Amino acid sequence: MKKIKGHKISSVEPGSIAEELELAPGDVLLTINGREIEDIFDYEYL
Repeated sequence: MKKIKGHKISSVEPGSIAEELELAPGDVLLTINGREIEDIFDYEYL
């Protein structure tokens, strides 16, 4: 079985950009701005 890289969303704050983008708990982020997510720092710098 192939392991999927990414980060699973555990919660979405009301009024956040994530909510505007219709992301939901359980969704998995694979990329940000077309770049693969490697670690938590990518959320700050991508």
